[in-house]
Amino acid sequence: MRITKILAALAVAAAAVPAAASAQSLVNGGFETNVPGSFNTYSAGDTGLVGWNIDSGSVDHIGGYWQPASGSGSLDLSGYNAGTISQSFSTIAGQQYAVDFAMAVNPGGYTSNPILSVIATGGQAATYSFLGGPNSASNMGWELNRYLFTALGTTTNLSFSSLNNSVYGPALDDISVSSIAAAVPEPATWLTMIMGFGLIGMVLRQRGRKGAVAA
Repeated sequence: MRITKILAALAVAAAAVPAAASAQSLVNGGFETNVPGSFNTYSAGDTGLVGWNIDSGSVDHIGGYWQPASGSGSLDLSGYNAGTISQSFSTIAGQQYAVDFAMAVNPGGYTSNPILSVIATGGQAATYSFLGGPNSASNMGWELNRYLFTALGTTTNLSFSSLNNSVYGPALDDISVSSIAAAVPEPATWLTMIMGFGLIGMVLRQRGRKGAVAA
């Protein structure tokens, strides 16, 4: 009975150790730099979208045209046509990372089909749909999504692509990257676990001595 209680306490201590995450440096992940009054359209090769490369097609940097997920800026991944943006950042080979982002859709052309693709060096492409139903410029219905990948080297390229080849594309905002790793227990947690194992050893030794005497 006593061992059962000790094991239960150790389980609680172990459960108190969360997964550690540390933020990575991503430039202009919320599209808050040089936010336009309404929107600006940038085509492949343009440098107006700070921190991001426009690899193909075109995108709209949105200001007051619709409600952002936060701040004052966001992005329509389809400008005149389907666009792709990318950014490279430092990583650690073999480390797992999470890419979190807010997603909606241009309210002028709602579709329930997959409309956005994400891929990072070392990861598989993943496709995301907007599930919120018809929205409006004043109520975009932003949804949070997460993409996971394991870095292959010291630099990773992250890209987002529209799958809607029209002027109505996926809306994108609040992109962030964080590393995911097993956390190191706090000193107090280590102490609790070590004491617990010590108590289990004492109980087992006492039982062994009692058994020897009884024999």
